[in-house]
Amino acid sequence: MSVGQAVAAMRRISKLTQPEFAEHRGLSVQSLRLIEADKANPTIETLEKIAGIFGLQVGFVPKNSQRVSARDLERASSEIAGSDSDR
Repeated sequence: MSVGQAVAAMRRISKLTQPEFAEHRGLSVQSLRLIEADKANPTIETLEKIAGIFGLQVGFVPKNSQRVSARDLERASSEIAGSDSDR
């Protein structure tokens, strides 16, 4: 399921139209339509606005349900920090 499909499903669960849902979540209708059509990459802040109504948190899930250890996260964080210092 894509992000857009998930957002559309959450909106339908709430039984709101796109304009109603957008207003309720503090988004423009155009932004919501683009997100639902998978033609926009919403920010984490926007996803949190959308997910908040359902008591959900935005997070990262590894592909194929792979397990990620704290060590893996620390290693990835170090690699990112190292690449940032190269700039």
